[in-house]
Amino acid sequence: MRSRFRNGDHLNDDYTTPGTPTSGHGPGSPVPFAFFGHPNINTEWTECSSGNTPGDRRFVFASNDFTLAPGNSIQVTSILIVTPPSASNACGDPGLSFNAIDSLSDIAVATYQSHDLPPEVTPVAPLAGGTVRVYPNPANDNLSIEYIGSSTSQPGIIVYNTIGQQMPTSVAINGKTALLNISELPVGIYNILYRKDGSQQAIRFIKN
Repeated sequence: MRSRFRNGDHLNDDYTTPGTPTSGHGPGSPVPFAFFGHPNINTEWTECSSGNTPGDRRFVFASNDFTLAPGNSIQVTSILIVTPPSASNACGDPGLSFNAIDSLSDIAVATYQSHDLPPEVTPVAPLAGGTVRVYPNPANDNLSIEYIGSSTSQPGIIVYNTIGQQMPTSVAINGKTALLNISELPVGIYNILYRKDGSQQAIRFIKN
């Protein structure tokens, strides 16, 4: 996750010439990740230009460093681009082409950029002077959100799906209990951001 090997050495760009094996341990500039070149260009650092043997490839999603205070949230968006395999997509083949995945990647980025991003959650203090109980959970049509504390101010309640999109819901408040109508939500996992008196609490629930 920090571009370092188990012994603490930083990952280096040790690519020199096409066909010369690389390990990431050799001389070269420190880099955040390996094989960042285009597979169709043998003068850039790729598994093809390094002559790596084809095989199982596994990876992890990573993000930049960030600080997350208790009760706050942050949106992290990752995109995984895949296309059907092609017989010509192999290192050394004369017909080597990555046009399909290049095109799909461009479409995915353009689609993401053309949509409104989920609203940023302004950092505030964790819910103070009380707590929130949500029931039943899982729920089918209605969800009760009960505030347990001394404050009598009205809460702000927002529902987000797992990718950070705000979901339309109706809320009826009776005293310290809010009744959330979730009948129109698709089945899945959701997050409630419950705000009150300048502080907040995040609660996860499941819609059956």
